[in-house]
Amino acid sequence: MELIIGRDQQTLRLNVFVDGQKRPKTVGQPGTVPQSVSREHCAIENCPDGGFLLRNLNPRNVTFVNGVRVMQQHVTQQDRIELGGDHYVLPWDELMKIFPKPQLVMDVTHLADIWEQYYSEMNRMTVSEKRFNAMRGILPVFTMGAVVLRFMKIGGTGAFMNVVYGLAILLSLFFCVKAFVDASKLTKRREELKRWFMAYYRCPNPECNRFLGNKDFELLMEDGMCPRCKTKFVIPEY
Repeated sequence: MELIIGRDQQTLRLNVFVDGQKRPKTVGQPGTVPQSVSREHCAIENCPDGGFLLRNLNPRNVTFVNGVRVMQQHVTQQDRIELGGDHYVLPWDELMKIFPKPQLVMDVTHLADIWEQYYSEMNRMTVSEKRFNAMRGILPVFTMGAVVLRFMKIGGTGAFMNVVYGLAILLSLFFCVKAFVDASKLTKRREELKRWFMAYYRCPNPECNRFLGNKDFELLMEDGMCPRCKTKFVIPEY
């Protein structure tokens, strides 16, 4: 994008023509731009490296960069640009509102690691939960079976068999209680994992920092950017 910068003849404000558009954008208050700034004084073009190319549009125009008169100069926002013999200071902040912000590109390798850890841990807990559910279904049957066998006097009525049946019932109760306790711990662990995931699976752009949701990382990379701030996501090749 190229901006043509000069003085509005009637209002003495700064005119900024964007890419040759006929209707300019005006900057500043009326009467703030001196007559020594011409109506088409200089051009500023953004460069791929993030800087800008400043060009004086007429040899008779006076343009300074950090106090040195120039016809063409590579500049950044840290440079002081003055127009005309009255040294009118070009307002960088206002010009940056006109220039479109370049798309931010950020490395998201850490997000791949976070997703992999979250996905693996969730799968592990799902398997554990299924195991607990199976145990809760089998143990009551086992307990009732031991009771039935005891009262039907199958396998003998001696003291040894009484001990066996008693142990069977105690073990059934023990594993049943353990299954419920472990299930409670699993629920707590899942909640902690989700809180951790929501805290770190976020857009790396600090101005956005939006939670990226439960979207699979591979699908996220297919989109290639943050759905909110449009920061481009990349994983450098090693």
